[in-house]
Amino acid sequence: MAINLSELCASGTVLTDGAMGTELDARGQPAGQAHELWNVENPEAVGQVHAAYAQAGSRVVLTNTLQGNPISLAGHGLAKRTAELNKAAVNIAGEAVGPDVLVFGSVGPSGKLLLSGDVSEDDLLRAFAQQIRALGEAGAAAIVLETFADPDEAAAALRAAKDNCDVPVVVSFSFAAGADNDRTIMGADARRIVDQLGPLGPAAFGANCGVGPDLAVGLAQRYRKVWAGPLWIKPNAGVPKLIEGQTVFSAGPSEFAQQIPPIIEAGADFIGGCCGSTPEHIRAVAEMLSKKNN
Repeated sequence: MAINLSELCASGTVLTDGAMGTELDARGQPAGQAHELWNVENPEAVGQVHAAYAQAGSRVVLTNTLQGNPISLAGHGLAKRTAELNKAAVNIAGEAVGPDVLVFGSVGPSGKLLLSGDVSEDDLLRAFAQQIRALGEAGAAAIVLETFADPDEAAAALRAAKDNCDVPVVVSFSFAAGADNDRTIMGADARRIVDQLGPLGPAAFGANCGVGPDLAVGLAQRYRKVWAGPLWIKPNAGVPKLIEGQTVFSAGPSEFAQQIPPIIEAGADFIGGCCGSTPEHIRAVAEMLSKKNN
């Protein structure tokens, strides 16, 4: 029986997880290698990340499959292993977190542009269908279409999800353009996104990556003006800076957690972290939520 996201967040804010890729990099994954490859070559490391988030308080974790569609995997010579890598990711996450934490399947954009003709809508439909079918068959409780910029590409992914699995679908965009950082790099704002994709039946809309928690407040407010359903927000851990050749995010765990309450007050039902966030960030948010609820 499929979960209901509205029921899941009815009793309060649902804490999700933080970043995956940087955690794998910190565990030694070679630069330039597809993160998804470690689902079969180093599943222990992937499981450690999921377990760390669950122990920190996450009630939902995302699979290590952000670039697990065959179009993205083709750049690493892995397109033919799409089903294998995605199914392994669901199994790893489930074993690492146990039955009390939900595993949602992560699906990111293809990396190709419809507008320039790099890829066709049919290409996208086939690619996303292949990935999402594998995630669903392995038991993902929901699908999260995340870090999208183009509503047309997201619409293709959403159609593929609706046709190839029977679980709720979250549609989350990355906003980092416009005077108020309230548009995607393709110029889409919350109203356009909801107007275009709402009729296709997503269970939730949201925002991830792009901005830090301070600017995520405005994104939540803009979504709430046009969308009454569950709202998913996963901001970056502040603004990234290049220090001695390393990308460092400005918000530590305590500062990050302190900036979360306004996002919840603006309407976020699911809250977590994206780039730069760690299990320590999630633990700090969990402690904040615990104090807030008591």
